[in-house]
Amino acid sequence: MNSSLIFHIGLEKTGTTSFQHFCSEQGSTLEALGIYYPKKDFLFSGNNHRLFAAAYLDKSILDFVPAGCPVSHDFAVANLVEDIESGAYEKILLSSEHFSSRFSDAEVEKLARDFACYQPKIIVLIRDHYSLIRAAYSTSLNSGDRLTMADFLDLRLNPREDIPPVWRGIFYRFLRYRETLEPWIKHFGKDNVVLLKYQKGVNVVEEIISEVVGSRFSVPSAQQYSSNQSIDAGLMEYVRIFNTVTPYWGELYTAGALNYWGYVGKKRSNYISIMADAERPLLASAMDCLSEGSYQEKIDDIIALDQNWLALQGFDLDTNPPRKPKQDVSAVPVPADPRTSPPTFLNYLKVLDTINSLNDPRGMVIHTLQQAVEDSQHLLNKNQEVSNNFHQILDNQQELIRQTEARVRELEEVINEIHHSPSWRITYPIRIFGNLIKYIRKK
Repeated sequence: MNSSLIFHIGLEKTGTTSFQHFCSEQGSTLEALGIYYPKKDFLFSGNNHRLFAAAYLDKSILDFVPAGCPVSHDFAVANLVEDIESGAYEKILLSSEHFSSRFSDAEVEKLARDFACYQPKIIVLIRDHYSLIRAAYSTSLNSGDRLTMADFLDLRLNPREDIPPVWRGIFYRFLRYRETLEPWIKHFGKDNVVLLKYQKGVNVVEEIISEVVGSRFSVPSAQQYSSNQSIDAGLMEYVRIFNTVTPYWGELYTAGALNYWGYVGKKRSNYISIMADAERPLLASAMDCLSEGSYQEKIDDIIALDQNWLALQGFDLDTNPPRKPKQDVSAVPVPADPRTSPPTFLNYLKVLDTINSLNDPRGMVIHTLQQAVEDSQHLLNKNQEVSNNFHQILDNQQELIRQTEARVRELEEVINEIHHSPSWRITYPIRIFGNLIKYIRKK
């Protein structure tokens, strides 16, 4: 009997990291429930199955996969099918938010076609749009992004034409649940797609596992996980300005296998914690622009379309619109244009002074982050130089081999000419006889 196949596809910012952390570390708990969470190299990286998702995607959008890790689609599918047909496991569970965030209709159709005979179940968690925006912007800042909330929204509400089409589609689908989920229902069938509601205070691990096993599951207190906590709204502008003077995560991630991204990411998180605990002058909340008419109107239009479509799927989606910001006389004022970055040059310097004042006693200096990326770039340049020298030597060797081969061919032609000449055939016996006489004399 074949194993059942389940794909947990996100959505983003619905506790996926916490769930994947649990599954990765609590394999024995899952096995007791008849669930297998594969950790094979061709499927698994960073607690989830991003490598399997990557096998379906164009290389231009594999920014979430370390260089050299992607495997071929055919190899990944064949190995997963082998696990399913072995019947060694009651249920096989794969989890990656990249299934929902990166897959367009074409990739969803291909995945469905590959596993159609096994009728896989798709599990999706959905949260209200405004809280998604808040959480996603917080994560972008945690990762070192420098966009204001206004720029962050502009990129997703109306992606620019100069952005490559595949990325434009990813940004566009981020806040639009119908565009994201409709292909999954179309290709896997409505009965095979389970929509769950993400709610603050509800244990995501328990919700998903209960759905997988078909009965209520409670997580032991020793196995609780809570990852990717959001930054407080009052701290966000500090973090964004801090990011403008520290390396962007992309600069580190593209440095290949040097793994400075994880190192600097931890340093950044530690520093954010320090700022959160320190006394600092208030800055206007990054979330204020959400209550502006132009943004709120666009977001509310998207919400209305999604709510109507989800209602047809039997799902009731809540909404949590932002409140109008309260005026605080102690807050640092910001210009009317929310895109201005930083708010003003003077305020920018004030914030940096506050950040710098935390450095020495806390042992976390901005220079540490800058030095990390400089070191990684230096190593990368040195590796590139060694690689270039190696390729130059290889090219020289290949040229020498080509010259030698050409010389050998010339000599072979000369030998063949001599061998077939009349003089060679006449003198050959005489030379043999002469060599024989020389040999006898030596003896």
